[in-house]
Amino acid sequence: MALRTRLTPFSRLLLFMIIVLPLAYFGAAYYNNEDPMAKLRELMGKSPVSIPADTSPAAADTCEERVKALEEENAALRKALEVMAKGSTGVQDTAASNRQKWGK
Repeated sequence: MALRTRLTPFSRLLLFMIIVLPLAYFGAAYYNNEDPMAKLRELMGKSPVSIPADTSPAAADTCEERVKALEEENAALRKALEVMAKGSTGVQDTAASNRQKWGK
């Protein structure tokens, strides 16, 4: 007497999902001219680590100088904005007047 393994409908569904769906995914990716393995790595968060091109101290100085220049520009723009706001509204500069209607 030969033993025959019977599959339930749920186990057939699981086998379908495990075998056929990945094949369909790879086929669709190749059809769209994409690399399915790279896309899977990207989805799983295993993208290749990129190393910064220039990590020399000179680059750090340039970065610090750029940050300082941007901070100075930001301060100048804030002052210009305050002057424009005072000139157009004529409202006193108090904490209550700067608060918006919804309380922020």
